[in-house]
Amino acid sequence: MKTPSHLGIDDVGFFVKLATHLGNTYGIKRIFVVGYSNGGQMVLRLMHEVPKMLSGAATIASNMPVAENTLPQVKTFKTHPVPYLAMAGTADTFSPYEGGDAGIGREHRRGVGMSAFDSAAYIAARNGLTEHRHDVIDDVVSIDTWDGENPVEFWTLNGIGHLVPSGKTYPEFLGPSTTSVIAAEEIGKFFDGVRRR
Repeated sequence: MKTPSHLGIDDVGFFVKLATHLGNTYGIKRIFVVGYSNGGQMVLRLMHEVPKMLSGAATIASNMPVAENTLPQVKTFKTHPVPYLAMAGTADTFSPYEGGDAGIGREHRRGVGMSAFDSAAYIAARNGLTEHRHDVIDDVVSIDTWDGENPVEFWTLNGIGHLVPSGKTYPEFLGPSTTSVIAAEEIGKFFDGVRRR
């Protein structure tokens, strides 16, 4: 399978131009990004390549690749903290909660990823955060939080599959859903808290 880099597509360059256009045309100065699955991988890439352009980031069903599955140039990017919220379902078979081979079908493998918790802890470390707590909210949700100026929240969704919790019905192959969490609302609350800091 050919990747965007093989095809000469500059996804990050497009993002930079779009963000610059929004700033110049509409005076937008703060950029918050959210991505699900492969879109979440793009968010993680932006957090590494152009973190200073981001006021906050969130991913759903997207784990960091392990070091052996990470492009070498990622290690050369200068670290800059980005407030971050991640959600991951324990019944996700495409981006496994416990880590491992990720992807949908034989033709669309993404390689080996970290566990969902380790992915969030990795971002927390990049943000210079050390204070951690774990809160069980209910039968579905538990939240790991790293507090600080650039906080990180990791939402474990027990028994939930590879989907965006929205109260809607999804195809069965994505796994179980829930009506107790609306991801857009929770991410909005997180970003609002970041905005008010």
